[in-house]
Amino acid sequence: MVSLTLVCGAGAGCGGAPPDDDDLDGDADCQRSWGLRDGTTGLCWQDPPEASYMDWEQAIAWCDELTVGGASDWRLPNIEELASLLRGCDDGTIGSASTESSCTLLPEGCAAEDACVDQAACGECSYYEGPAADGCYWEGALTGACTNAYWSASTDGGNGINPWFVTFGNGSVGGPGTATSVFHVRCMRGGG
Repeated sequence: MVSLTLVCGAGAGCGGAPPDDDDLDGDADCQRSWGLRDGTTGLCWQDPPEASYMDWEQAIAWCDELTVGGASDWRLPNIEELASLLRGCDDGTIGSASTESSCTLLPEGCAAEDACVDQAACGECSYYEGPAADGCYWEGALTGACTNAYWSASTDGGNGINPWFVTFGNGSVGGPGTATSVFHVRCMRGGG
């Protein structure tokens, strides 16, 4: 069991580089740290995700302080990274298990209020008809619940107030949300 003390932190800002991932060396390293590497993006995802719901600041702090399997470079993903996990829901149309979302996302803090997401390509699909267990719209090998949204570190226009999220139960990208809402958390390693 991992024991953590939550410390308020902040996610990477617009143009900010993610933590150095030189020590992230292939699938074996990702698996040693209780993760699952996405073969499409090469990112290492915490699997299973956290069991508890958290508000946005708790989610950022949890990932920043997480140490699992000797790895301490976990972080909350930005919205583009989180949405890269979407499978089987493209433009509101249910596709095959390998169908990636065509949702176009811009880096956190670099866009005006409604320009962060191409809403036409981020439409939701039917609930719980995705390619993974329990009908989740993510890579089939991932585990976890998709009955609520997952937090990203990105905020609407980089204001640090209204975070974006992804709902894997219907394959949709949402936001801006309320930072005091409680959602799922799946930390990640790598990127940049």
